[in-house]
Amino acid sequence: MKDPNQVIHPRNRLQLVAVLFNGREDSYSVALVRWKEEETEGEVWPYALAIRWNGGPDPKDKGLPLSSGYPIWFILPKDLVPWVLGGLLQQPGTDTNALALARDRLLGGKEQP
Repeated sequence: MKDPNQVIHPRNRLQLVAVLFNGREDSYSVALVRWKEEETEGEVWPYALAIRWNGGPDPKDKGLPLSSGYPIWFILPKDLVPWVLGGLLQQPGTDTNALALARDRLLGGKEQP
């Protein structure tokens, strides 16, 4: 299993801000990240919500997705963000401080479904 707090690739396009939920082995994790979609100079990196499968009990299992052998995050489409954040409110083990930060950065006070 790969610790989601150590998933930092691709470094030139992603900055891990906070892990909102870590389901541990054989489960998923959700994180708030800064994500640069295009390679442009001086661009402000917008916030995004990302998800990944942590992997199983084998220490060599890096989870999914992978790119060039590195564990990476999958950036969720913006229209799914309110639904995922709302679902995390119900999920035991969610970091409520990180969730509040994500709601503020991604929804800006908008109501969730």
